Amino acid sequence: MTEVYRHLLATVSTTGELGTVMNWESHILPGLLHQPGEELARLLDGPLPPEAKLSTDYRGPTRIIVPAVRTSLEPGEALSLRVLILAEHPPRSAVIRWRAFGGSDFATRPLSHVARGVYAGTLPAEATVAADLEYFVEVQPRIGTPVRHPVTAPGLNQTLVRLPERW
Repeated sequence: MTEVYRHLLATVSTTGELGTVMNWESHILPGLLHQPGEELARLLDGPLPPEAKLSTDYRGPTRIIVPAVRTSLEPGEALSLRVLILAEHPPRSAVIRWRAFGGSDFATRPLSHVARGVYAGTLPAEATVAADLEYFVEVQPRIGTPVRHPVTAPGLNQTLVRLPERW
């Protein structure tokens, strides 16, 4: 099951795929592992050893999941991002970097830790007033090189098109 979870978590990138993980948690694992484990513990007259239980620790490469990727904004609208960071250990840092489309310098703002692997960040409204934007999320893991979303950043970034004034 650990191997199955490793493969399942390697595919998650949307809210629908997060729903698949929740389906496993709510419907598949209770009948497949939890209930038989409880029955076995009763038959053995004691708790199962820790190695007989499914680990809740993530083991795998650091991943960034942005479940709802926006591609357009109203002029002056702030962009709020919810970012999921799947990692063995909390990252050293997590930021959002943005610039005017085709610009040279990125502005940076840290992401705030919300709970467990959930982070939040906002591109300020003033950044979206005058130009289309490009941005990426960058996470510095405890060990290793930075991880980015999209993975092609900073060469090819997520774009945000500013909608016309009267859309």
